[in-house]
Amino acid sequence: MRTSKVALYAPNLIGYFRLLLLGTAILTGTKSCQATYWLFVSTLLLDGLDGFAARRLQQCSSYGAFLDVFIDNLTRGVLWTWGAPPPYGVLPVIIETTVFTCTHKVSMDCKGICTVDSLAPPS
Repeated sequence: MRTSKVALYAPNLIGYFRLLLLGTAILTGTKSCQATYWLFVSTLLLDGLDGFAARRLQQCSSYGAFLDVFIDNLTRGVLWTWGAPPPYGVLPVIIETTVFTCTHKVSMDCKGICTVDSLAPPS
């Protein structure tokens, strides 16, 4: 029950919308460069909005923080693979994904990011 509430927090809904925009940009690809450009710009602008919404609405969660960074990495990965000649575009993606996977838990603990547990009423 609690997990489903976190999944529907407003900042996470923004994240899901960012994923939808990114998927649409990937599908649009070179068919319409201008549409693809604006889809990426929209995704990047919404990146700032989800963090602001999380703090403003007190809807911070470790799931939301993970989702945000995951979408950021995915977006940059797509841009790297499209922007750099093969095989060089995948190298930053591999490095960034490896670093993210290995350090995410430690990073979140060190930043002291509020989590759902810290927002829950005392039991």
